[in-house]
Amino acid sequence: MLVKFSKMCCLGQDFMVVDAVTQKVFFNSDLVSRLSDRVRGVGFSALLLIEPPYDPELDFHCRAFAPDGGEVAPPLAGAPCVARFVVDHHLSRRERIGVSGQSLSATMRCPEGQRVVVDLGDSAPQGGSGPEAALRDFIAAHQGTPGPDSQKMGIPGEEAQLDWRGRASLSCEPQRIFDGTIAID
Repeated sequence: MLVKFSKMCCLGQDFMVVDAVTQKVFFNSDLVSRLSDRVRGVGFSALLLIEPPYDPELDFHCRAFAPDGGEVAPPLAGAPCVARFVVDHHLSRRERIGVSGQSLSATMRCPEGQRVVVDLGDSAPQGGSGPEAALRDFIAAHQGTPGPDSQKMGIPGEEAQLDWRGRASLSCEPQRIFDGTIAID
């Protein structure tokens, strides 16, 4: 079987993004591990699989796989790649796209030719989990600095912001490195 994909990067991570909406695909852990090899495979930080929605209120569901083949929560840096992929491959004509994942759901705005904005929504209740904690950890990992009204990430050209009203958002320009087709047994 031939599977089409895009290799994309965003916020210092690279992804293999696969459309499981218009093509029938199945990835087991051994296959993901072989594809993640940076010498013999595609090479990636995570494989992102875009599927039909699990929730009828949303547009898509995203599953993510680590290089070892294990399923993981979709990384925040992958969300803009999912939005750009959906728009570039005409999976949706909507400007706002609702996507769920293992632990978060997000609304993404992706006007053609413009920056992708991922809105992670309201923060979770006290307890340190949910979108606010995830984005706060993400910003801290990328040498972010707190400001008077928000916290921003310090990667030139990329912006992750958490405002103190509990709204978490990520704004960036994911790059498509190449589109490819791979034969899978």
